Amino acid sequence: MVQIDGDEFAENDYGLVVENGNLAEKLNQQLETLAQAALQNQALSFSTIMKIYSTSSIAEKQRAIEKNEADMRQMQQQMQQQQMQAQQEALQAQMQQKEAELQQKEAANVRDNETRIQVARIQTQAMQD
Repeated sequence: MVQIDGDEFAENDYGLVVENGNLAEKLNQQLETLAQAALQNQALSFSTIMKIYSTSSIAEKQRAIEKNEADMRQMQQQMQQQQMQAQQEALQAQMQQKEAELQQKEAANVRDNETRIQVARIQTQAMQD
């Protein structure tokens, strides 16, 4: 005796499709036309286009397009994260550069003050002699 979970059985895709011949053919032609436009606009990858042209199942075409869209969204998110990271690194480098400049100015001020003090001491000693 085999026990089957009804929900799992109902939610699976078995690749069986009931189609109206004329409507399915028209939809197939539209998908192929849209696939060409998507390839030109780089909205779909070449491998996805090949899957669309090589299968006659509309469900498989739909899954291929959905997978490609998900992959492209993930790639865009990764690119955005990389851009944000690059911007943060550039901002951090800029802040470090400004801090280094401030330290150089402070060091120059300290040297100038020490020089003035030394000059004043020398002048004081010259006057005392």
